[in-house]
Amino acid sequence: MKVLVLGASGKLGKMLRAVWAEQRSPLVDLVYCARQSPKRAGDVQWSPGDRTDHLPCVDAIVALWGAVPGSGHSLDSNSTLARSAIELASSLGATRVLHCSSAAVYHPNGAPLREEDDVEPPTEYGKSKRSMERLIEQLSQEPGAPSMVSMRIANVAGADSLFANMKPGGSLRLDRFADGQGPLRSYVAPDDLARAIVALVLVKDIAGPVNIAAPAVTAMHDLALAVGCRVAWQDAPPQAIASVSLNTSKLARILPLSDRSSDASYLVNSARRGGVWP
Repeated sequence: MKVLVLGASGKLGKMLRAVWAEQRSPLVDLVYCARQSPKRAGDVQWSPGDRTDHLPCVDAIVALWGAVPGSGHSLDSNSTLARSAIELASSLGATRVLHCSSAAVYHPNGAPLREEDDVEPPTEYGKSKRSMERLIEQLSQEPGAPSMVSMRIANVAGADSLFANMKPGGSLRLDRFADGQGPLRSYVAPDDLARAIVALVLVKDIAGPVNIAAPAVTAMHDLALAVGCRVAWQDAPPQAIASVSLNTSKLARILPLSDRSSDASYLVNSARRGGVWP
């Protein structure tokens, strides 16, 4: 299958590109697209509103682009970009589109969060991603619409705020809760995210939201130790969340991940292979 990857020059795009170069799946032919002039042979340039006659016909589109807090872009553009990816799919003949949503659409409640749970995002970023998902759900009902997946991606090792604050030999401040433990979070290694995306491109009978994460949570303290980072503990404030866990049963139907996928050392090594951290 020929697959157009939008947002190839962003942080997530660069990480996945590095991993895909190693994995080299024979089942997909990836074409990387950025909104600025491409720096590598074979890449293409395109922005919403541009002509599309220089782009290849493709079977699927993976939309890695999006606005995140602090990027300087309006969070409302997440919905605008999703619509653009769907319109581009129509122009290029793509019958499947994968969109990057986020675990931020959930309101953590201590239990593993499932795709079918009611979601009430507590943050503006989460609300923007949930609005994007609603638009995708609406547009997927239109005649001739491509099959679409909203990937609710957990913290990506090497790309989240924790890794941004962790440097080998440095120090890190973490909350400590009443049970004496630090925060637990669902993570996904760039290697596993890359495999999940390819699997979701190839498997046609899964649509809608899909959680993308390791099947078990990872202690942030363990990640800090794996990096060689000193931890300074502080009492967790009342609003702090001890555990955010994603249920990955839906993903496991097409890509069962092993227990090592949540291991701190595995996540750190995968983050390094992504090429943008540390």
